[in-house]
Amino acid sequence: MGAYSSDILTFVQLAKKGENSRKIRGLLEIAPLEEVMSWRDSDGLDVMHHVIIGNNSEVVTFLLQHGYFVRPHLPEVTPYCHLAALLGARTVLQILLQHRPDDYLPSKIPIRVPETVLNSINAKQSEKPSPIITMLHIYNSKPNSSNSSASSSSSSSLTSLPHGRTSYQIHSLQDLCSILKNNHHVATTPLELASRVGNLPCVRAILNQCILKAHAAENMVDKSDFTLACLADSPQTLALLLHSETPTRGEWESAVDVCLHHAYPECLDLLLSLGRETKHMFKGMNFFHVLFTYTSVQGIRSYLRLAQTTEVLVRHGHDVSAKLPCRTYPMYSLLTHAFCFHDYSHTQYYVKTLRVLLKNGADPSFDETRFERRHPKQAAKKVTGRQAFSSALHCLLQTVESYAQYLQSPTLGVKFVEDCAGVLMNNHANMNHVGYVGNPDKIILQGTVLHQMAKSSVTLGVDPAMVRCVLRHGANPNLKVDGKYAINVYFDQLFQRLGTLKEADPKRHHMDDALTICRLCMFMRQGCIRDCYVIFMKDHGRALSEQVQNYVKVVKAELDRRSRQVHPLRDSSAWAVWEACGRRTDRVHGLSIPSELKTYILPMHF
Repeated sequence: MGAYSSDILTFVQLAKKGENSRKIRGLLEIAPLEEVMSWRDSDGLDVMHHVIIGNNSEVVTFLLQHGYFVRPHLPEVTPYCHLAALLGARTVLQILLQHRPDDYLPSKIPIRVPETVLNSINAKQSEKPSPIITMLHIYNSKPNSSNSSASSSSSSSLTSLPHGRTSYQIHSLQDLCSILKNNHHVATTPLELASRVGNLPCVRAILNQCILKAHAAENMVDKSDFTLACLADSPQTLALLLHSETPTRGEWESAVDVCLHHAYPECLDLLLSLGRETKHMFKGMNFFHVLFTYTSVQGIRSYLRLAQTTEVLVRHGHDVSAKLPCRTYPMYSLLTHAFCFHDYSHTQYYVKTLRVLLKNGADPSFDETRFERRHPKQAAKKVTGRQAFSSALHCLLQTVESYAQYLQSPTLGVKFVEDCAGVLMNNHANMNHVGYVGNPDKIILQGTVLHQMAKSSVTLGVDPAMVRCVLRHGANPNLKVDGKYAINVYFDQLFQRLGTLKEADPKRHHMDDALTICRLCMFMRQGCIRDCYVIFMKDHGRALSEQVQNYVKVVKAELDRRSRQVHPLRDSSAWAVWEACGRRTDRVHGLSIPSELKTYILPMHF
C-alpha cells in the first residue's frame, strides 16, 4: 500500500457518489502520478474503472485532461470503453473515445466486472423486456419457400452460415454475465459489447463517433446507423437497430450496398431477411454481379467472405443464372474480377465461390455472345465494364491473358486456370463449344476452348500441364473452326505479335512454345495434321518478316514431319478407345481393364 492509498480510496468513493472534481481533486493532486496510476482494488480495477462505474463524466474528463490514464496506458483488466459500453454510460463513453480513440479497436485484455456491478446491471436489465424473441421473429417470419431446396443444400456446405443464425441473436444479460465469468479473454469491441447488452444509446454514440469518422473518405449517400453498423461489419449491432426501428427504403438500400461492397454475409443476411423487393436496385443488375465487381477492389478481406456472401444471396432467392442486363452473368462476372490470381494463396476463395454458383445451377456453357445476337434490344442496354463470353472456359482463359501483365509469374496464371478449369470441367463444361475467341467487340475469331487456349498461350506461354488438363476433359484438337485448327490459331496470333515488336527477336524466345504446341499432333488424325500443315503454309509460307521466317522454317519442318509420321499401333488404339468413350475420363475409369492401360488411354503424356 502506498503512502497516499487512503487519499486515493477516498477520492474513488466520493467520485462514485457523484462529487465533482473541484471538491475532490485535491486528494489526487497531493499524490504522485505514478502512485495514482498504480492503485488497484482487490478485483484489479484502477481509479478510472471506479469513476466509470460511478458514471461520473465530469471526473473522467478531469482525469484525462490532467494526464491520468491517457494513451499509451492500458489497464491490466477490463478496457475503459468496454466497461462504459457494458454499463450504458454513454456520456462517459463519448469522453473516453474522444481522448482515447484507439480504445474502439478490439481488445484481448481480460474483461472482469465485480459481482456487485453485474448484479446492479442485471437489476436494471430485468426492468426491460428482452429483445431476443422479437429478433427471432424477424428472422423467421418471412421464409422464402421458393428457395427452400437451395437453402437446405447451402447449409450443408462448409462455407455456409448456420441456418439458425444464432450468432446474430441479441444475448440476454445472463448470457453476457456467463461470458464474462467463464471466458476472460474475449477479444471484442465496445460496439459489440454495447450491442450484446442492448445499450442502444452507447451503440449510436460509437457508430457516429468512431465508425463514421473511420469511413469518412467513403462516398456515402446515406449515413444512417444501419449503414454504419454494416460498415462496422457488426451483425449484432444491426440486429439491435432492426429491433428498435424499421429502416426507411433509402437506409435499407444503402446498408445492402455496403454489405455487397465489402462482402459482409451476416449483415446482408439480416437485411435480406426483411423480405424487401430488390429487382429495381443497381439499375436492375443482379446482386452477384454487383458483389463480384465491388469486392474485386476490396482486397484480401473480401476474398475470405466471398463464398459465404454468395451463399446468402442464393438462400434469399437470387438467380445464379441471371442474364439481364447483358454482360452481368454471375459466373463470368466472378471470373473476370478474380484479381487475386496474382497471389495464388487466395485462389481457393474464388474456387469455393465458383463451386457455389455451379452447385446452385449456373451453366458453365452459357453463351453470352449468342444471347446478345438473339436479343438485340436487350444487347443495346448492356452493362459496360466487361466483354461478353461464349463460355466459362473462354472467359477464364481470356481473363488471365488480359491481366497477364500484372502477374508476378505466368506460372501463377496457369495454376489459376488449372484450378478453376478443373472445377468447370467436372461440372460438365462443354470443352468443344464453339464461340468467340478473344474479345468479340474487337476481333471476330471463333473456336473451341482449345482454340481459345492456343490464343491465350501466346501471352501466357504453352504450358504442357494446362494442355493436358484441357485434353483430359474432352477437348478435341481435330476440330476445325472457320478454317483453323487450334495450332493454326496459335501461330496466327504469335506471328501477329512478332510483327508488332519494335525490336527483333534474334533469340527466338517463343521457339520452345512453338514446338510444344505442335505436339498437339500426337492427338490428331493424320488427315487433320496434313490439313493443318497446308493451312499454315498458305497463311505464312510467304512471310516477309525475317524473324517470322525463322519460326516458319522450323514449324514447317515439324508439321511436315508429323504429317508423315505413322502413329504406333498402341497410340492409335488408345486414341480410338478415348474417342469411343466420348473423351470422358469417368468412362475410361469405368472400363474393366488394368489401371496402367487406363493411364495410357487418357491424354496425359503431352
